[in-house]
Amino acid sequence: MIRRADPTTVALVIVASLLAIAVVCIAIERGVGPFSFAQPKPTTLPKILTGAPLTSAASSAEAISPHEITVIDGDTIRARGRIVRLVGFDAPESGPLSRCDRERATADRAAAHMRSVVAGGGLELRLVRCSCRPGTEGTSLCNYGRACGELRSHGRDVAGIMIGLSLARSYVCGATTCPPRESWC
Repeated sequence: MIRRADPTTVALVIVASLLAIAVVCIAIERGVGPFSFAQPKPTTLPKILTGAPLTSAASSAEAISPHEITVIDGDTIRARGRIVRLVGFDAPESGPLSRCDRERATADRAAAHMRSVVAGGGLELRLVRCSCRPGTEGTSLCNYGRACGELRSHGRDVAGIMIGLSLARSYVCGATTCPPRESWC
């Protein structure tokens, strides 16, 4: 005998499944945890800017159009197809990665302001070495496979802009490690 499921139970299972799919999609987009698909590159990073691959401590800053940048959140962008974690500051996490309503609300404001800064143009992006163990840069073991960079808008460091508006905090890493992140809650 086949038993019919309660419609409320079926609806809850569907909603839970859709939520799980959304979380996995966000994790894939951000390259978080086991969802990072970065290919290991032990000696160089893939180039995202014109010129040679990044092999030294830093690359020179290059002008970049707002149309070549997609804002992922308050401190992470996609530039010419490569995800870049902007250094020198930490913005709160958004969506399912946020730990409280205050963090989520601040994250939404930070991302909106970052979009506004990018849309305003006058941008220069400079890739820098990530603070990771030697031999791991460009892999999922270093910064989830993301590149690291500094973004300037009309000559001003975006880190300073975001910190000055209380949409981010100063976050300075050492040569191979970063300090624990402070809670926004």
